[in-house]
Amino acid sequence: MDKQAKDGTPAAEAQQKVNKEVAATFKLLMIGDSGVGKSSILLRFTNDEFLPPEEAAPTIGVDFKVKYIEPDDKRYKLTIW
Repeated sequence: MDKQAKDGTPAAEAQQKVNKEVAATFKLLMIGDSGVGKSSILLRFTNDEFLPPEEAAPTIGVDFKVKYIEPDDKRYKLTIW
């Protein structure tokens, strides 16, 4: 049986995605008042997860995530702070 990545894709296909060269890296900074949902937006965009307000805790310090996107068959790295 073929091995699969966490997202269900075959392991060989997942490895190709990892090895694909990054065309550019973008650093994004989110700023705003406390309690407005910056961390929730970040979590939703990067992990496709959503925490209801009653489960979300305030972020102490700095949080960042990395997401790779592939529009037009080029791979871009987004570092979001």
